[in-house]
Amino acid sequence: MRSGKHRVDNPSIRELFPTYTLGERRVDQFVHALAIAVAIPAVPLLFIAADPWDDTVKLAACLLYSFGLLWMLILSAAYNGLVLHSRSKEILRRLDHTGVYLLIAGSYTPFAIVKIGGAWGISIFVFVWSLAALGFVLALRFPRTGDQASLVLCLAMGWSVIIIIGPLIDAVSTPVLVLLGAGGLLYTAGVGFHLSRRMRYHNAVWHAFVVAAVVCHYLAVYEAMQS
Repeated sequence: MRSGKHRVDNPSIRELFPTYTLGERRVDQFVHALAIAVAIPAVPLLFIAADPWDDTVKLAACLLYSFGLLWMLILSAAYNGLVLHSRSKEILRRLDHTGVYLLIAGSYTPFAIVKIGGAWGISIFVFVWSLAALGFVLALRFPRTGDQASLVLCLAMGWSVIIIIGPLIDAVSTPVLVLLGAGGLLYTAGVGFHLSRRMRYHNAVWHAFVVAAVVCHYLAVYEAMQS
């Protein structure tokens, strides 16, 4: 075992969960703490800007997006911050993976049912939430064997925006499109670090890319929901 790594005596547990140095864990915890500290006030600010109280569809969109955002960040922090390798960590791991699907589907929702609407908007809404439901099954029922499928599914969900790129261009401003594109590129670029298991701090770097992408998409939602 490499010096500085968190000690794990049970080989089967070592295979189930990656181990990181104290420095790696602290950097990762800092990334999560910063993300949550920003997200908590960002959610009410979104509702203030969107003022959705007289519009049921806009209210539903803001709620679904905000729920997915907080679910993903909080569960990711809980799973990655828990050092003890136990049954609790395995449960958190499964729930953490469900958060990715909720966030992606939730991020689509304001654009699908508020900005685009009609047949195109409803179709992409149903499509991404159907994929999110499939992802839930993979994360909860096949937590180990479905890892590669989950990665492909997440990327497919994220880039299915290409299907509605025409209606989306017509529905939102150029700054919103730039923010959405930047977020998608950050997510995709971060996958390389996620897969680079031998690189030190790869997990913290991956999460930093995710947080940066989340910020871009939050700003896109915030801007779009004001009009």
